[in-house]
Amino acid sequence: MSIAAMLILMLYNELWNGAFFRLRSTLVGLVGVLAFLAPLTLVQIVLAVYDRPSAGILLIYVLWYLLYDVPWIYALWRLNPV
Repeated sequence: MSIAAMLILMLYNELWNGAFFRLRSTLVGLVGVLAFLAPLTLVQIVLAVYDRPSAGILLIYVLWYLLYDVPWIYALWRLNPV
């Protein structure tokens, strides 16, 4: 279960990269970042059940994502609304 969740997470991450960099759209990048929260939360829940040390390590990434990445892409979108 946790391997499938990590593969989904990596797929969503790649889709976000494609949306943001290839399409050069800050709005699509913002939507992609917000959509990435779903599989990220799923992986965090799965790891919390099956592998607590890994869940603790991933929590650092989740916090960075919520406190830095989401506000950054939102500010980028607001500054470049194309």
